[in-house]
Amino acid sequence: MSLYKSKISDFIKIVELTGVVPEFKGKVEEEVKERPPADVLYRRLVDAYNRVYGRGKQLIDHKIESYIRKGLSREEAITKIAEEEGII
Repeated sequence: MSLYKSKISDFIKIVELTGVVPEFKGKVEEEVKERPPADVLYRRLVDAYNRVYGRGKQLIDHKIESYIRKGLSREEAITKIAEEEGII
């Protein structure tokens, strides 16, 4: 993420100094993939934790509850954990 912030920051500096928006050579398109639904992510997390710890459901449920106490919805908590674990 910091790579993108750096590039955006450099871009803004160029525009501020010159007043000209540089022309981009070529067009870069990224394939945008939709995130799987929370229930699919949940099953993937439980499976991954089962392989490592043997009691994945309990550990994931505990992590989800801790995020819910911080104000996230269940779906947001699952998504956040999946991102942290590299599942998405």
